[in-house]
Amino acid sequence: MSTNSISLIAILAAVLILLAAGGFALGGSTSAHQTATGTILSKEHKPPGTYTQTPAGSRREGFWTPTAIPIAECFIFEIQLDSPPGGIVRYSTNVILGRRFEKGNQVELDYEVRGTILGKRAYVLDLRLKEAAKSK
Repeated sequence: MSTNSISLIAILAAVLILLAAGGFALGGSTSAHQTATGTILSKEHKPPGTYTQTPAGSRREGFWTPTAIPIAECFIFEIQLDSPPGGIVRYSTNVILGRRFEKGNQVELDYEVRGTILGKRAYVLDLRLKEAAKSK
């Protein structure tokens, strides 16, 4: 084998290793479920709406017309966390469950931290009033 082909193989191997490492790093990770307490800063009602999905490309195989996807109404809460990780998180829920909560309520929430080396984010899994959490 010539030195040019060996160099080409070495460069190709290095590129593949970097792609594999990048995919692993960007693939994301999830922490264990954690619990925190906080205060609801805001409660916003989002009315029902419609999202229109339009097929693209030449091979749509019978799907030529846009599809209307209904989006349910919900409440979006902004919560200031008292305990780690601190900061502000957002949580949305349907209107029936959202009626229980008001601005200023003390709440307890379950969350997990997800993300990559590019950034991490707390995903709220469950929200309940702090008084209700103590009675469990």
